[in-house]
Amino acid sequence: KRLRRDADSASDRARPLAADLDDISSLEVYVAAAYRVLVFISDGYFQSKNCMRELRAAVAHERPLIGVIETDPNHGMLTVDEAMTQLVHAQRGKRSGHSAVTTALFADEPVRWERVRVFQQLAVRLIAERLIPEQAPMYAVNDIRLRSLRAFERHKLSSGFTHHVYAS
Repeated sequence: KRLRRDADSASDRARPLAADLDDISSLEVYVAAAYRVLVFISDGYFQSKNCMRELRAAVAHERPLIGVIETDPNHGMLTVDEAMTQLVHAQRGKRSGHSAVTTALFADEPVRWERVRVFQQLAVRLIAERLIPEQAPMYAVNDIRLRSLRAFERHKLSSGFTHHVYAS
């Protein structure tokens, strides 16, 4: 398995990469190892048993959630109100934690996932801003008008790691 060092600390503890998840029974372990969890909200997401396991595990382990909501009706578009209704419905009968999940997922307005290129580039930038730690300054090269690869300036963390995000 590939391992990634914890970007928050200088410890020798290693974290598993979610891309290496080959046994769904380990889902909660991978979520616990995540720095943040991106939730792509579309019609049917909350009906998926494993998606709900992932969401509940993220909240249980106090992982910040980044909501991204589908805006194209051909790909499962939901409004925020519809998403909240589906989430509440999916959590009926659960003994505890349902309000915590809703609060965590909608603590910030979800990023709107657009399929028009210029708006999609903006969505990627907004996602990147939420992924990178708050203390890390972010600079976009030529903002979103650049047609080729765009890079956010490297920022060295105290742990020695850098974040460099490309969006094409």
